[in-house]
Amino acid sequence: MPPPGRPDANEAIVFTARVPGGVRHLHYDLKSQALGRLTDGGGINEWPRWSPDGRHIAFASNRSGGFDIYTMDASGDHVRRLTRGGSNTSPAWSN
Repeated sequence: MPPPGRPDANEAIVFTARVPGGVRHLHYDLKSQALGRLTDGGGINEWPRWSPDGRHIAFASNRSGGFDIYTMDASGDHVRRLTRGGSNTSPAWSN
């Protein structure tokens, strides 16, 4: 099931998968059937959510210790940490 918020779920999906070394976000292009990895590095990366415009993905990760919320471009580039400390999971976008 595509993460909530994707403007056109007929184009691509982002999902969480266990791979060697951790839990990562993968991107699957439905047209080309290409599979790619969006997140790398240590830790667990979960709860991906498309931005309403489809240009970004918010997710939770414990790559820095406890779970924090991050964003990245839909391509997986420009990862940015939004929260620090606590246990932040299940990100959500607003319009």
